[in-house]
Amino acid sequence: NVYAAGATVMRTQGLAVVFNRFLGTIANAAYGIALQVSNAAGFIALSILNAVNPQLMKAEGAGDRKRMLHLSMIESKYAFLTMGLILIPVIVEMPEILIFWLGNVPEFATLFCRFVLIAYIMDQLTIGLTSANQAIGKIRNYSLLISTIRLMTLPIAWGCLQLSLSPLWVMCSYLFVEMVIGIIRVPYMKHSAGLPVYIYINKVCVHSILPIVGTYFAAYLIATNIQMPYRFMLTEFCSVCMGVVLVYFFSLEKEERAWIKTHIDKIRKRK
Repeated sequence: NVYAAGATVMRTQGLAVVFNRFLGTIANAAYGIALQVSNAAGFIALSILNAVNPQLMKAEGAGDRKRMLHLSMIESKYAFLTMGLILIPVIVEMPEILIFWLGNVPEFATLFCRFVLIAYIMDQLTIGLTSANQAIGKIRNYSLLISTIRLMTLPIAWGCLQLSLSPLWVMCSYLFVEMVIGIIRVPYMKHSAGLPVYIYINKVCVHSILPIVGTYFAAYLIATNIQMPYRFMLTEFCSVCMGVVLVYFFSLEKEERAWIKTHIDKIRKRK
């Protein structure tokens, strides 16, 4: 765990050093803004993990591996959908949001913010597998593998900028590394915990695609066709509403929809 935490810090701060070395303080400031945006998103995702993890640990402690893996799938699906629905409109409207927030937006700030948030959303797609790995207690090999891959962002970024490539290449490599980590988590947990890969891909990945795509198109259409002050607020509201409807009909299982209907009926009866 110390190595995993250290690798994350080294990757985060190491990129700041690399940007400062090759692109100067303005790019470093832009990267710092991207980190602030990502950290704000992290507080939302943490609430989902805190809600599910105790039950996940309890299931593994009771020897119910099947329920533990099921909960890890739920955690991944809801973390991915929640962050996707909230952050995709932010990504689309990032230039307007940064102008509203900062006034004078540093060069590369929009690029860095967008890629950092996309990578964060992609990481949530398999975040529940990290919790599952901690529950079974086989932490060493998992942390060494995942964290070492994450650290590879630094030499790749250094190499790109040393070759005078655009910062776009650095951020593409940043996103690529996060995607590789997500892909590796699935077969690793299949080997170490018996994760049913087909069920995971179907329930978590396939059922989450349509709401995310729908949210993006709703945000894109509003951002490209409406001109008004504070448009990003309208984009966020309408896109989230569209995403929630799509999640209800295409991402939730029958039992989950029934649970929602039951609680809505209870609220109505109280009124």
